[in-house]
Amino acid sequence: MSLSITKSPTLDRLVLAGVIDENAQPTLEAVKDVAPVCTINMRAVEEVNSCGIREWVTFLKRIEVGRKIVLEECSPEIVDQMNLVRSFRSKAEIASVWREYACASCGEQESHLLDAKTHFGGGDLRMPALACRKCAQALEPAVEDDEYFRFSL
Repeated sequence: MSLSITKSPTLDRLVLAGVIDENAQPTLEAVKDVAPVCTINMRAVEEVNSCGIREWVTFLKRIEVGRKIVLEECSPEIVDQMNLVRSFRSKAEIASVWREYACASCGEQESHLLDAKTHFGGGDLRMPALACRKCAQALEPAVEDDEYFRFSL
């Protein structure tokens, strides 16, 4: 797992990439003195195993005390974990998620970024009608709305 940090007095931005597993602990423990608002970009997280879930939950509990944590660009793997393990997101706000779509006409597969306020905030699902970039036919989500956004309901 890799982690990059951009710090400012009121906002820190963390970018995670790779696999969150039993080897994530030293990287996550290196994050100290987090600003009052911390945004964590999770677009490039490819996998989280059971040991990684433990490390992640411990990390979030440690840094969220007295702070606002925002998860952005959550990969489908992160969405899966949020749906399976309630404590995975803890008290973090979800700003956006990546969702996979497929075209029934040509087989093209695409990922689209969905914003919480626009598409799924407050438990109200408002999914956009998306057209395939290749053939312009309607895209279908890889996972049904109520299953994919269970974490937000």
